[in-house]
Amino acid sequence: MQLTRTQQPRIRSAYTRQNPPPDEPPEGVAELTGWQLAAAQWRRHLPDDLLGVECVACQIAWPCDAWDIANDILNSSRDCADQHDEPVDATREEVPETLAPRPRSRYAAETEMA
Repeated sequence: MQLTRTQQPRIRSAYTRQNPPPDEPPEGVAELTGWQLAAAQWRRHLPDDLLGVECVACQIAWPCDAWDIANDILNSSRDCADQHDEPVDATREEVPETLAPRPRSRYAAETEMA
């Protein structure tokens, strides 16, 4: 049983029909191919122009599963990219550029002397 338009939950999308997702992912998105496929699906599965209640590609109630999945991928990709752009905590200890040499094992020292 499909839900009517008023029964369906509100949709969170960073994009609109007038401002669709770009073909190329924003800076910071790691999964380039996933973004490109999701953006193409998002644009392909928009609602019809007349009433906006059916998916143009699927001919079923909009948002269809394909659009919903593509929208989730785009939102997740953007959220992950935004999280990685946060500044690093300045109070954390810096990692040394070079590591101190590890102490040699007793076995290595013994075999070298022999």
